[in-house]
Amino acid sequence: MKSLLGKLIGKNTKTNAADLSWLNDLAKLDDITAIENSTRKLKDCFTDDAINEADRLRMLLATDTENRQRVLKITRQFVDFENIRPELENHIASTMYFYHRQIFVGYRSFIDRFLDTGGDIIFTYNRLPVILGRALKAAYSMARWRYYRQQSVADMTWSEIFDLYRILEQESLLDITVNLYKGEAETHLAASFIQACMLDSLSSSSLSKQKVEKTALLLEKLIPWSQISKHYDEHKHLFYVDLTQDQGAKRIRLFEPHTGCRYWDIEQLSARIDADIEALDRDLPHDLESIGSSSELLEILTLLRLGWSRHAYTRQRRSEERQKVIKHVIVSYGFQDVCNQLKSATKNLYLAPQEQSENSLD
Repeated sequence: MKSLLGKLIGKNTKTNAADLSWLNDLAKLDDITAIENSTRKLKDCFTDDAINEADRLRMLLATDTENRQRVLKITRQFVDFENIRPELENHIASTMYFYHRQIFVGYRSFIDRFLDTGGDIIFTYNRLPVILGRALKAAYSMARWRYYRQQSVADMTWSEIFDLYRILEQESLLDITVNLYKGEAETHLAASFIQACMLDSLSSSSLSKQKVEKTALLLEKLIPWSQISKHYDEHKHLFYVDLTQDQGAKRIRLFEPHTGCRYWDIEQLSARIDADIEALDRDLPHDLESIGSSSELLEILTLLRLGWSRHAYTRQRRSEERQKVIKHVIVSYGFQDVCNQLKSATKNLYLAPQEQSENSLD
């Protein structure tokens, strides 16, 4: 920890260190409470003018590192447990979303300051890829916690991701691999961006949280490296993002290329999906055992092939893009009225049998 922090602090200045003793107390709390406390502490830290920038960075890095395994544990449990009480599910999802949001806001503030001051004030330039990578990781996590509950990403999420993407592109950092967290696999920054984009392209598919997570893990396995282009090639490119719009990836259909668009080739991804489907279908060796069972993986990979393949994809018959339409409707019976009617109907349905049984339950 001290070694990492030492590398990330560009200047050794004498400052009043922010109090980090509260991190030692997190282990005494349940995981969700620990995350809530961490979010609150970070928010207080970044609004306290008495804490200097170097100490704020220390707290952010220490908090992110301390909670890393806790975050992974909560995510794994949330995904694996199917019958979580709605109020508890809402509480967990909200807690995790706002924690990742606070982590993102923290890193983003240091990136902006770094660029505004010309660098090397708070951390040195060679640490910029790690800070950018962690900020993007937090943003992708925010989006994933929305997908778990079959919700669209919050407004401006993609605009904020695209802002960081432009920095990666400007600084020629897309085609590098960085170690974001100790003990975890290295991250190719362009590949992680494409993984997030491709996952978002499935956001309208109403995937369960288990399938969302397994799809995300599959993408990490299937897209270890990627290259993003500013120039459209109709023979290679099937998906794109428009950096001027607050939207994720779209399949190229009715499309006018412009300078704000970025494209990527998924031929290798499609070929890998086809190969894995064949291996799973014929019970041949494969390297996806850690992600899920053969039946689960076959279902997900088949869905991916239908949506992402150049040949298997079925185009919609519309000649124009779907437009969002908002209409107001008058509801004669609200949700509570419907519930009351169902309750009454159910009571009448079982009334006769209950009257005949002396041991019937109320």
